[in-house]
Amino acid sequence: MRLAELLCPLAAASDTGAALPPETAQRTALIAVGLGKALGFPEASLADLLFAALVRHLGCSATAHEETRLMGDEQALRRSMAMVDKASPLEMLKGASRGFAQGHSRLRRARTVAGFMARAPLAVPRIFAARCEVSARLGRRLGLSEAAVRALDEAYERYDGKGLPKRRRGEALLPISRVLAVAEWVAMLLPLPGGEAIAFETLNKRSGGEFDPKVVAALCESRAEILAPARRDAPLAAVLAAEPEPHRLIDDPKAVALVLADFADLKSTFTLGHSRREIG
Repeated sequence: MRLAELLCPLAAASDTGAALPPETAQRTALIAVGLGKALGFPEASLADLLFAALVRHLGCSATAHEETRLMGDEQALRRSMAMVDKASPLEMLKGASRGFAQGHSRLRRARTVAGFMARAPLAVPRIFAARCEVSARLGRRLGLSEAAVRALDEAYERYDGKGLPKRRRGEALLPISRVLAVAEWVAMLLPLPGGEAIAFETLNKRSGGEFDPKVVAALCESRAEILAPARRDAPLAAVLAAEPEPHRLIDDPKAVALVLADFADLKSTFTLGHSRREIG
């Protein structure tokens, strides 16, 4: 069995855990590979882009309990913060005010937002560090290359150095990490009404800040060609076709099964190790 075939269902589960639209990871992989080709990446780097895109949020479930303590509903927290500029406290406040504690009284919402803004400076770096650590560890156990594993560790970094957890910036970030940041931003918004226009408007606005301007320029220059595979209603076949030859096969099925088991159990601190024991 091909590794990419098994990672696509895992990617779907990661999308749900990260509160992203369905098939975001698959669209990210397609856009990232297209961008990599436009930028002249070698075949090995194109494979790294595809695999790292599919499991970019593999560690997202590991911090659900901490985010629940921080805001009360980790899915609402993630949806509220998905589009904001996280380097701006004002933007964070606006996102929290729009999305937190919906359906509750104004007083309850105000308290929830105030509590989040007070605790976030200490809690959020710890949360992102934990997510990256889990993603990198699981990615390495899946047999991904060291470049792909490092890209998982850099999933929340920014081109301007204002990301987390290590605040790497510019050329200190792997080229594939900079491509994935742009690809995921567009993939996340592409299926939404008016989402593509919003995505490119924001890319141009945050170019040189959150996003590498060279990557943004490459996408804008070949926009139609790069986005075409990601526009399909069911992108799975396109993802499998996009993997460079030779296709990665699963060498150790039990090792992969244990990764799936551990990923499933991460959602709750009370289930850690349960699925692993079932595998034996």
